[in-house]
Amino acid sequence: MPKITNAKVLAILQDPYFDHHVAMHLGRERLVLPNGDPEPLFLPSSSCDDCAHMTEVGKPGSGREFLQMHHEMIRVFRFLLEHHDLKFFANWEDGAWHQEGDPGGESYAPLLWNLDDPGSLPHEIVGMLNVTDPDFLGKVFAGVKDRTGRNPNFNVDCRTLDDAVDKLGMFIERGIDRKANPNQVPDGSGFHNTMHEFLASREGKAAQGAEMNKLRNSMFNDYFWSLHLWIDGQYGRLLEHCGQGFNSSGLDPMNAGMLTHGNPHGKATGMSMP
Repeated sequence: MPKITNAKVLAILQDPYFDHHVAMHLGRERLVLPNGDPEPLFLPSSSCDDCAHMTEVGKPGSGREFLQMHHEMIRVFRFLLEHHDLKFFANWEDGAWHQEGDPGGESYAPLLWNLDDPGSLPHEIVGMLNVTDPDFLGKVFAGVKDRTGRNPNFNVDCRTLDDAVDKLGMFIERGIDRKANPNQVPDGSGFHNTMHEFLASREGKAAQGAEMNKLRNSMFNDYFWSLHLWIDGQYGRLLEHCGQGFNSSGLDPMNAGMLTHGNPHGKATGMSMP
């Protein structure tokens, strides 16, 4: 079961930055009142200082925000690991993540999911979805191929890169909203949320403290980092397709663009994925 067990890594994941990341997630969510009005989940007094400016999930800009906040999270995680003399054994080169050679010393090396081949995902994912929704993974990978410039028959307009990034992020994150789009045909969208919920249901109580459907606890699960490296890799492919750099080096959390202060004001350790 992919619970992180390295004591040093577990200690690093207690850093307040990751509480702030959870608060940013919740700052993007809305609770729909009986009259149909959307209200933020956070009261102003309990929200982090910059979470009030997060874009509501599903609205224009939310997909770009989703990819950027998780890209920063991975870079901060790398920085914190390296700051504690641990190597993050996931190296970006030629449009893919690699774990080649001996990392040497202590390291954290999550399983790297293939960016192109759905059949190479962990067998528990492939096997169950082959039974419950056999077309889903194929649609996921075809959808990201279209949106990252890897499909020669599908045009990605790099002149409006922010829009292209937004479309990719929205496709990966949320999935079908039957209330907003009752006639939408399943298209492979929502891989992120599907994996969080699917893996949580599979692991059950065997992953206590690292449940994939709990925002804060999920970070203590190896598959959390496998999933988000997969997502970040697709983001990197789009940026590079459009001639932009993709910086995967460590990032000091105090220099993170989506973090205005070092300490979060709210923790949400028991919250489930929306």
